[in-house]
Amino acid sequence: MDINDILLKYRQSEKNREIADALSDDGAKVYIRGVLQGLLSFYLSAQILEHKGTHIIVLNDREKAAYVFNDLVMMAGKVYKPLFFPASYKVPYHPEAVDNANISMRAEALNALNSGRSRKLIVTYPEALAEKVITRKVLKKNTLVIEKHRDYSIDFINELLIEYEFEKVDYVYEPGQFSVRGGIVDVFSYSNDYPYRLEFFGDEVESIRTFNPADQLSVKQLEKIEIIPDVQQHFRDENYISLFDFNPKDPVVWIEDAEPAAERIRKTFKKAEVQFDNLKDKTAHRPPGELYFKAEEFMQKLGDLKVVEYGLKKNFRKASEIVINAHPQPAFNKNFGLLLENLLANKKHGYRNFIFSEQQSQINRLERIFKDIGPGELPYEAIPLNLSGGFIDADNRLLCYTDHQIFERYNRFRLKEGFSKNKQALTVKELNNLKKGDFVVHIDHGIGRFSGLERIEVNGRMQEAIRLEYKDGDVLYVSIHSLHRISRYTGKEGTI
Repeated sequence: MDINDILLKYRQSEKNREIADALSDDGAKVYIRGVLQGLLSFYLSAQILEHKGTHIIVLNDREKAAYVFNDLVMMAGKVYKPLFFPASYKVPYHPEAVDNANISMRAEALNALNSGRSRKLIVTYPEALAEKVITRKVLKKNTLVIEKHRDYSIDFINELLIEYEFEKVDYVYEPGQFSVRGGIVDVFSYSNDYPYRLEFFGDEVESIRTFNPADQLSVKQLEKIEIIPDVQQHFRDENYISLFDFNPKDPVVWIEDAEPAAERIRKTFKKAEVQFDNLKDKTAHRPPGELYFKAEEFMQKLGDLKVVEYGLKKNFRKASEIVINAHPQPAFNKNFGLLLENLLANKKHGYRNFIFSEQQSQINRLERIFKDIGPGELPYEAIPLNLSGGFIDADNRLLCYTDHQIFERYNRFRLKEGFSKNKQALTVKELNNLKKGDFVVHIDHGIGRFSGLERIEVNGRMQEAIRLEYKDGDVLYVSIHSLHRISRYTGKEGTI
């Protein structure tokens, strides 16, 4: 059995049908009592697989949202793509506190909601929802669509990207950058994980592909792309709306606790008001009411939408109540004999036992431990995936444990990492001015001595690379496309 078989069990379950029936009316409210974090993702995934549409899930904070997002990504496969919608500002009205990766994730989520996908799933949290977004009309108007085998002027693309406030650089390595070299245009859209490379023959786009900026190797060939600018900074004069209003059809909102979420939105709005009041030039900025969602507006909007609550408290009195009979994974304190007894007892009572671990080494380790304790057939099936939290589901007679809870290890969530722009990074012009023997600093390897350019073979292709020498004769070759990882050494003498 694999993850799809487990999901099928939930898709066909009685509780899943109850949830769907309870959500059949406009503005329906459902309260699910007893659902746990890991189990929540199974029911949410089952709902979106069985019933197309848009689902927005609101967790109490960013960390919880990230864990549930990771669970959903693991379950989604190729059927749908969960997207994370974070807050862009660490401090309202402070653009320098904006995280580039967060801007990219917000743009990707809006682009997905604006698409024709039949299944859309956005994972977010109150502070992120508090920031309003541009309208669908504005996003569509400012989306540059480029198709293979059609004619475009490189000069026009160059001018439009500058108008979109993209930065023109020698080589792209973070969202919001583009470069033009002859008949090749590289552009890093805010709504994509990798930059695009457009190769022209005259005015015709001969090929489109995504590529890894570190080694320049192709990732995927494409027929059509959409280039999205910075959705937070570029549209400063446009109207802003809530994420709920951005969707063309009303979404189903899954929310941990409505009132605590509203309180966090209220605090975010208040913080924005304080920051706005402290601005020296208020005329250069729009007031918080135009850029941020008020808690009262949030609760009013929830009243109009289909809502599934699953926290400790039932906030909508008339909500249909569904009770889930589940328990969290017990703590075994690394007592594997006790764990084995638990698995055997549950199997005897008709449970299917699963242990989730994305590391094969941990799966092998558990297998050796159990075979040493009691020879015989293992009383569980291993699922080679990560799950944020284990549980025992009495309704469906399923037991899903996680290796990180068994071994008492910290389970780290994964999100798109931020892009650190090195302000001292070398440009092509500065590279040409370097002399052999000059000291430079590599972001990972430290101070080395520049010893010229060489052509080397990388994965069967010849590339120009920078040759750096280190202590004891060590040599490091850095692709010329990774100049952003190198800067001049600014020490007085500099020794290695």
